Amino acid sequence: MKYREDKMTNCNTLRDNLGVPLYRKLIFSILRSQSEISRNFDIPLGGSFISFAGDTLIWNLIGSNIDSDEISKFESRADKDDIKKYAVKNLRRSQMLNNLDLKKINIELGDEAIIEIYPEGNLRALRKEVNSKSFFSKLLFKLKSLLGLV
Repeated sequence: MKYREDKMTNCNTLRDNLGVPLYRKLIFSILRSQSEISRNFDIPLGGSFISFAGDTLIWNLIGSNIDSDEISKFESRADKDDIKKYAVKNLRRSQMLNNLDLKKINIELGDEAIIEIYPEGNLRALRKEVNSKSFFSKLLFKLKSLLGLV
């Protein structure tokens, strides 16, 4: 599902949401970032670094087909959050260099070695917006305006 102009519309994949050129640039940026992280940090590496759940891209820094001992080693690292933040910073820098529209993409740190990337306007982004104070402030202002109280 995708949110555009106050409507929910069907959109099954990140590629559909972003369009093929932007989607390809995003994938290339992730691959470049994964390569740099692998060079700069001694982290366990498996395979299958990118997977999808609906319109969310799941970037697993250590790979999804890695054994539980390796996952535990990564989880016990004191700097695991720094590595994930470095990955996001590196991806954002790569996005800017490749002229990716950062406004269309949300990036969040997930559990373990996961970074979740999803388009602006998907249900997760909407829930996040609804849970923010600014959403309620805007809604209250709009209601007051409609009632002539502003």
